[in-house]
Amino acid sequence: MSAEQAPPLNGSFKEEKIKKINQILEKPSVDLWRLRELALTEGGFINSDVRSRAWHKLISLDPYGLNEDTGRVFRGNRDELDMIRKDAAYLTSPRGSTKKKKKTPKGKDLDGGSDCGSSCSTMSTVPCASSEWMEQADNLLASTIIVALSQKRTTKEKQGPKVHYFHGFHNVASVILHNYNGKPALASAVLRRISKSHFRDASQRDFSLLTSLLKLVFYPLLQAVDEEIHEYLRESDIDPTVVLPWIISWFSISVTEEEAVSRLFDMFFASHPLMPLYTAIAMIVQSQSRLVILRSDCGAGNVKTVIRGLPSSVCLERKKSNNGKNKIEITCQSLIDDSLALMGKIPPKLLLRKAKTYDQGMAVSDLRRASHMSLLKAPPSWAVAATTPSDQTLGERKRSITSSSQIRSMTKPPIKVVEYESPNKESINSKARIASGVSLLMEGDKFLMQDKEVLVHTTPHGLSLSFERTRSPRVVRNFVSTLFGRIMQNIKTTTRRKRFYATADLR
Repeated sequence: MSAEQAPPLNGSFKEEKIKKINQILEKPSVDLWRLRELALTEGGFINSDVRSRAWHKLISLDPYGLNEDTGRVFRGNRDELDMIRKDAAYLTSPRGSTKKKKKTPKGKDLDGGSDCGSSCSTMSTVPCASSEWMEQADNLLASTIIVALSQKRTTKEKQGPKVHYFHGFHNVASVILHNYNGKPALASAVLRRISKSHFRDASQRDFSLLTSLLKLVFYPLLQAVDEEIHEYLRESDIDPTVVLPWIISWFSISVTEEEAVSRLFDMFFASHPLMPLYTAIAMIVQSQSRLVILRSDCGAGNVKTVIRGLPSSVCLERKKSNNGKNKIEITCQSLIDDSLALMGKIPPKLLLRKAKTYDQGMAVSDLRRASHMSLLKAPPSWAVAATTPSDQTLGERKRSITSSSQIRSMTKPPIKVVEYESPNKESINSKARIASGVSLLMEGDKFLMQDKEVLVHTTPHGLSLSFERTRSPRVVRNFVSTLFGRIMQNIKTTTRRKRFYATADLR
């Protein structure tokens, strides 16, 4: 993969793109596929003001429902609470802090000795901050994380799996809080949502699930895209967990340019939860990166050091001058494009298949745990939703409900959170649809089921499959459920004129 030099992001380009994004966000129904496309193309969401209005739309979060989300309690132990506060204090300290590297809880060590704890976050540059300012920043970041990880006061039977804090989550929180400046409650809600989706495997009691995932898919994916680098890293005995710090922090722990980190977050919010893994591979096989790796002395220590330093080369735009230094530069857009190309070539649904055939499926213990890995499962339905109500629409509905005297008589919420839109032939290869990581059905698609042809039709509110009647209803239902996947809900089946119809209606 090669990185092409992108045109500079001049003022007129930024203004025009912000205008396009605002037009989408201000419509009563936000076109999420178009919004994802803008997140993945040159410039992304441009600045923090736009991001604070776009990120939560991509994860179907209602900013007007935060007041209803009260009565939460933090269920972590004292050590976890202390770690959050120490990590928050570290990030808000001036660069060059003399604080010692913190110990991580048992089971949460990054790659058995990663230097993540001593890495400065992109949001930690506070050159002349007063001690009073830093204390306030400490408290704000820590409280944002604590609120995000808190659970509702309810019975244990109704509680979902506990979300554990991990070293690296504070970097993610810092970036989100930075872009949601002045909106800590919304920042906490965003953190909570992605902690249960994108970071579900990382927020377990330890990193064993995520480590097993990397051992399963890292080298098979690398081999599929760059055989030479694959062989070199295997010969150098590089453990796949070398990229673990990048994945659990969405690269915010290693990329040093503030705007570059936020630009990468644009992509991750708009993509399949596995996108950070694809980005890690794209980072390693990028044309400049692979040259540096191949020129390093073959040995685990040397090669690992080179790989860990690659994210520091990521920048929003290429610099006009490197002051005479032969320093590699990887622009965000080239990295994003390479990540998308890789996911388009090998989508998430093929990863486990490749893992089973790699080295004759020797990783038996890791393969047995695959069914427990959230990242290998279908993404949430909102990740492939076509539209969502705008913030303005949600606000108007909230005020309307609040002022109504018949709130209790309402039995159904008036908001459709998820809708399905059959993709057009012209846009099926778009960046947004590749980044979603799932196969989307289109009008006219044909499949075979037990030698019977299955046709796909669009409906006003979803999709419909039709095929000849069969004597095996269970086979039909299993086939329909597999084909529709988690995009569809409320699957109904009917029979008319010796034809079987399975319709997924999202109304």
